[in-house]
Amino acid sequence: MILNGVNQSGNSVTQLGKTDLNAAYLDAFNRTPDQTYGAIFDLGGLTLESGVFRGPSSFAITGDLTLDALGDPDAVWIFQTGSTLTANSGSQIILAGGAKAENIFWQIGSSATIGTGSDFAGTIMALESITMNSGSTIDGRLLARNGAVTMGANTIIIPEPSSVFLFGSGMLILAARRRRPATTPKP
Repeated sequence: MILNGVNQSGNSVTQLGKTDLNAAYLDAFNRTPDQTYGAIFDLGGLTLESGVFRGPSSFAITGDLTLDALGDPDAVWIFQTGSTLTANSGSQIILAGGAKAENIFWQIGSSATIGTGSDFAGTIMALESITMNSGSTIDGRLLARNGAVTMGANTIIIPEPSSVFLFGSGMLILAARRRRPATTPKP
C-alpha cells in the first residue's frame, strides 16, 4: 500500500468523516424514489436520466449503464439498494450529456462488489463493505460505514469540485480583495 498524505485513522478527522458519511447515507436512504425496480434488478443496458432509483433487494450492472444529464450540469442520480450492488467484470458506467461522477450516489444496504476491469462512477456508500477487484477504475469514492474497503491494483479518480463550487470560491476571493483597504504609496 502506498499512502500519500497523513493516516488519520481513529482521530477526530476520521470521526468527523464518519459522521458526515452517516448523514449522507441516511439522506440518500430517505429520498423518495422516482422509479422502483424488482428484486435483483440489472441496470446494464439502460440509459437513465437523473432521479432516485430504488432496488428493494439488489442492483447488478452487466454491460454498460449510461447516465444522461441531457445538458443539465446539476443532474443528480441516487441509487438505493436494500442489500447489494454487483458490477460484473468489464461493466462500465458511461456519463453522457454532461453527467458528472460527483453527482452520482450509491446507497448500499449491505455490500458492493466492483468486478475485474470495470469502469465505475459515483460515490459508493455501503453499510457493510466494498470490494473492488483488480484492474477496475472508479471515478468517485468508496465509503464503508461498518466494514472494510478492499482493493487490488485499482485506479481511483476523485471527482473535481463542481464548476458552481469553483465559481463560488472565485467570487469569495474577489469579494475579499475588494474589501482590502487601498494603500496610498508614500512619496
